[in-house]
Amino acid sequence: MIVFTHANVISGGKVLPNHNVWVENGKITCISAASVAYPVAEANIIDVEGNYLSAGLIDLHVHGGMGHDFMDGTLEAFEGIAAHHSRHGVTAMLAATLAGDDTETFAFLDAYQRYAKTVSTCRYLGVHLEGPYFSLAQCGAQDPQFIKCPTPDHYEKLLDYECVKRVSAAPELDGALE
Repeated sequence: MIVFTHANVISGGKVLPNHNVWVENGKITCISAASVAYPVAEANIIDVEGNYLSAGLIDLHVHGGMGHDFMDGTLEAFEGIAAHHSRHGVTAMLAATLAGDDTETFAFLDAYQRYAKTVSTCRYLGVHLEGPYFSLAQCGAQDPQFIKCPTPDHYEKLLDYECVKRVSAAPELDGALE
């Protein structure tokens, strides 16, 4: 068990000054005023010394960090991105793709399945497929040469990967609603 003491805890949209936070097996089990005792046989006590403390952040749209991009498809990229974002409070994230050629996209998905569970600094929750199903008029930073309408023979292969948790697609495209 870990007990964070003397923290300004951010919780429920407000700051709770001078509070303690108990964490057991990676989960917050109790938050109380610092003056309230909580029976603990053995605990690692960390004095936060009045700094702010909050639960970890979850980022649903991350493409990379520190010179790495998920589309690199390397263990170095997965570890570097996770380490960078975890230093800033992110404890879990979805790895986001960008519209690319199918070979690159499937190589990324295979790399995700190989590497995501080996990273310890931040928990990967799955993949956010950003593209290629966008309107050419609204494709933003996506490379227009890789934009296409969704067809079952294409998206079913992508959705065979259990790691795909979120897909961005323009609903006005032919085949998008299906």
